[in-house]
Amino acid sequence: SHTKRGRSVNHNERRDWIGKSMKEKGFWDDGTGKLDGVLFRLSLCQTEACEAMQEVKRYWGKETCDQEMVKNAIAEENADFTIRVYDVAAFGGFDLETGNELYDVVKAGPNERAQLIIQIGKLTALIGDTFALVEEDVLSDESGLTEFTLSQGADFLYTAIKHSEYICKSIGRDLYAAIDAKMEVNMKRPQKYGTPDEAKV
Repeated sequence: SHTKRGRSVNHNERRDWIGKSMKEKGFWDDGTGKLDGVLFRLSLCQTEACEAMQEVKRYWGKETCDQEMVKNAIAEENADFTIRVYDVAAFGGFDLETGNELYDVVKAGPNERAQLIIQIGKLTALIGDTFALVEEDVLSDESGLTEFTLSQGADFLYTAIKHSEYICKSIGRDLYAAIDAKMEVNMKRPQKYGTPDEAKV
């Protein structure tokens, strides 16, 4: 587990650890500038949330599927999503310790499956809100992220992390344990794993 002297790390420490790990794996050498790089990483967050939603859509409540395994898969996809969020924060310089949780949990959906899909949909909405902020800076020809974007974006990203934590807790899983397990696997993978530039080993 990623701890310091026996204590849990805070969000900025986890951000810095994940950002450094992604940089070491070559993912920061992708030719994108600061603003485009943030938009690129936010887009990748969306893909991970969609993969979590697919797990629920296809397998939740399906009698032929081990539901404990389904919950593990959903937690793993949530971990992938949250790792991406931390990487956005590291790359863009968002201070997560100043972030405020903006929204209460959406109470909607006629059953567990629908409720989970809606909750994961909220993750994509939060990333969309952050994307719109950064896009405004791009359209305004800013040379970097404005103070407003950094402040408001920290709120959106922090809320996304806390909401991902809530989703995992609702299915009996620990988001941060899932992140640590996934990062341990990721760091054993080749440079730029999962991309066309993946190092052949």
